[in-house]
Amino acid sequence: MASEWQVRQDIVEVGKRLWLKGFVAANDGNISARLPDGTVIITPTGVSKGFMRPEDLVKVDLDGNRLAGSREPTTELPLHLSVYRERPDVGGVVHAHPPTATGFAVAGITVETAILPEAILAFDGIPLAEYGTPGTEELVQSVMPYLKEHNAFLLANHGALTLGADVMEAYYRMERLEMVAQISIIARVLGGERRLPEEAVERLRKAFERREETEERERKWREGLPWPCSDCMLASNCPAPNGGQSCRSQSPQSSPQEGGLRAGSEEIEAIVARVAEEVLRELRGGNRGAP
Repeated sequence: MASEWQVRQDIVEVGKRLWLKGFVAANDGNISARLPDGTVIITPTGVSKGFMRPEDLVKVDLDGNRLAGSREPTTELPLHLSVYRERPDVGGVVHAHPPTATGFAVAGITVETAILPEAILAFDGIPLAEYGTPGTEELVQSVMPYLKEHNAFLLANHGALTLGADVMEAYYRMERLEMVAQISIIARVLGGERRLPEEAVERLRKAFERREETEERERKWREGLPWPCSDCMLASNCPAPNGGQSCRSQSPQSSPQEGGLRAGSEEIEAIVARVAEEVLRELRGGNRGAP
């Protein structure tokens, strides 16, 4: 579990990356992370995100009371705190103005995610929240209808907001959101986006779910934690003394089925390759009649 000092350093690092990539200008943007005790470290107002120091950051509670730091917190503090109150699973929030994604937000156009396997796996859609005055309850309320089901949002005529289990994951989602928006623009210039078939999207999601289950079982095994036999590929054939209930002794890598649980990563790569082949086949077929 990261210490408060490490969290502060991570926020500073994210600020530098946002600034270097041109996702923020001047004193734009804001970043926060939740600590294990429920308090929040957040960027101050009036500071360039590319030149912050760990000691510049402000510590607040979920009611917005300042607990540490000499500066005032960002005016978007209510938005960050609302996210943490509504989403116990969120540990990091990033708000920035990546140019292409923000262009979509200004145009009132959503970013299509079912055009790339990476976008499908990273986002369960990217909603466009109605315009709300920055730093006010109006902005908070514009995001609320989508908050439970999504981790990335376009803010109309404003920018973008991404969430993560920690601040680095929230940042990486901001990176990917901008990448998808850029690719979408290029595809539109070249004649239009081609959505992946729904069956291809479903196969990809199922493969990803299997990979997540694999990683969770392996994590439990590494940490010596028991897992229900109903979740194990060995099931009723488990040779452990307490097989049929739960066990710690069997490595999930030892499963004889389908090359063991590690097959998940290889399977998802194969599915991504097949999806790409299907899209290319469609593109070639669609272009045959072109002059």
